[in-house]
Amino acid sequence: MVAEVFTSGSTGRSRRAPKTAGQLLGEARSLAEAFAGERLHGPVLATVPPHHIYGLLFGVLVPLTAGLTFVDATPLHPEAVALALAGSGARTLVSTPTHLRSLEILDAGEIPAGVHVFSSAGPLPAATARMLHERFGLEVTEVFGSTETGGIAHRTTRGGVLPDRFEPLPGVAVEVRDGRLWLVASPFLPPDAPRPHPCDDRAEPCPGGGFRHLGRLDDVVKVAGKRISVRELEAALAAVDGVTDAAVLAEPAVDGRGVRIRAAVVAPGHTSASLRAALSDRFDPTCLPRAFRFVPRLPRTAAGKLPRARLAELFERPADPIRLDPAGREGGGFRYEATIPADLPDFDGHFPGDPVLPAISQVLHLVLPAVRASFPHLGRLESVARLKFKAKIVPGDRVAVVVEERRPGRVRFAIERRDEVGTVGMARFSTTAAADGT
Repeated sequence: MVAEVFTSGSTGRSRRAPKTAGQLLGEARSLAEAFAGERLHGPVLATVPPHHIYGLLFGVLVPLTAGLTFVDATPLHPEAVALALAGSGARTLVSTPTHLRSLEILDAGEIPAGVHVFSSAGPLPAATARMLHERFGLEVTEVFGSTETGGIAHRTTRGGVLPDRFEPLPGVAVEVRDGRLWLVASPFLPPDAPRPHPCDDRAEPCPGGGFRHLGRLDDVVKVAGKRISVRELEAALAAVDGVTDAAVLAEPAVDGRGVRIRAAVVAPGHTSASLRAALSDRFDPTCLPRAFRFVPRLPRTAAGKLPRARLAELFERPADPIRLDPAGREGGGFRYEATIPADLPDFDGHFPGDPVLPAISQVLHLVLPAVRASFPHLGRLESVARLKFKAKIVPGDRVAVVVEERRPGRVRFAIERRDEVGTVGMARFSTTAAADGT
């Protein structure tokens, strides 16, 4: 064993996956040979950090094996990705569906022509593939696999259209039995793994070879006697106009329905009713989420994954009484906007006849939610310093909240009101939060 990696925990607890030199370097060599020429060119730029197995393989080991260079940077936000591509002359972009979808805020021409994209670490939405082609002229190769098994199959868009089937990677043989995908042979499996090896995925065989991926085995749940695919519901929710990110959580219920479905969404302007209405033509009413949690940003890992524990935490804590909507980047930080409800209980007694939002309420209801959304790696709030108040915040005000991590665990924040800075300060957070699975 030369490395020990861990699954992200997006479907449960993170699992350990030891890797031998033969597995890692052999997979890098095989991928380099499979994609060299038409799709893989140097320099290679990855938005996925190398502590993630996908980022390590495609961002470092595959380029080195193919005799190509890679960019010593891991840009994440759309503007930074565009600048890195232009500045480095990179011709290959290694990314994830979440990162790629965020590129839609860029204008045509901001991504250099001739760049080929690799995507993995989650299903690539057809709408994202289409957007990348129509706006930037990009084609995408989607690689399907897992931390435990290594790469399994791939497919490449044509004219921005995703083929409906995956083709196995060289040296990999698959078989579908009773709707389940099995690895008959793969050089990327652990030496002691059983062969054929069962995968945690549903599939159906395609005429002439290949297979259609239908989601994970644990993806289909029964709600009040009706079967529903969590992945299908999540994809439909993310495709609603105005929804920029979405995740669905299905858990055992105690009310006789069998399963309780809840959804966390980044959807400025939407309400629970409008989202249910958008889904009602496609899904039975009993299968729609019973609760929506509106958040300014989902707490995804650097690789774009959303561990199940992080998703569950969004529903465990009380909903923030003031709703923040993402409003883009602000220098090196993030900007959010919100309307202060006139009936917010915090105004009671502060002050009669001249209500003003208290300082503690500004920190609890505006600053902390913005920090949680922007920097999920940070832990608890330890202190607030350099706090200054330059303008009152009153009922009905439309405000902007800007947060920027100046140093590890140190976040500068500002609350703007009517184009003037109302409150500024520096918050210190613990940095002992659990590390992302890799």
